[in-house]
Amino acid sequence: RNYDIVYGLPYSGKTFLCKLLSSEYGYQIVDLNELVQKVKIKKNPEDPDSAEINANDIVEEVALILRTTETKIVLENLINPLFPDLKTLMLLFNRIGKPRTLYSLEIDEPVLHSRYKKLKLENNTPGPLGETELEEYNTFI
Repeated sequence: RNYDIVYGLPYSGKTFLCKLLSSEYGYQIVDLNELVQKVKIKKNPEDPDSAEINANDIVEEVALILRTTETKIVLENLINPLFPDLKTLMLLFNRIGKPRTLYSLEIDEPVLHSRYKKLKLENNTPGPLGETELEEYNTFI
C-alpha cells in the first residue's frame, strides 16, 4: 500500500512529522479534518454543516485518493469523532489495506503544557491549559 498513518496525542508533533515526510520524501498530506469538510461539501453543497457523514464515507474518500494519486500519502489527524479509537480505524484497514507504516506519537504532560502555552502565546491567547484540552489529552492516555 502507498500510505502511512501519523497517529498521536494533541501537540505530539504529528503535523511536524507529516510536513517532514512531505518535504523530504514527497508524501501528499491528507488531513482527516479537512477531508471531513470536503466530504460534507460533496454530500450537501448548499449546507455542508448539516451533512451527516460517517466513517465509511471517509474510508471511501481515502480509497478514492489512493486510486487517483501516484504519490505516497500520509494520513493525519485520525483522532476524530469519526475514528475515536484504533478499532474504528480497522474499517479503513479492511477497505484499503494496512498502511506501510503507522507512526504513533506520544507526549508527556509537562511537554504538552509547554507546547500548548507556546501556541497560545503565538496566537495571542495566553492562559492555562484549559479543561477541554486536558480532557482531550486524558482521553488518549
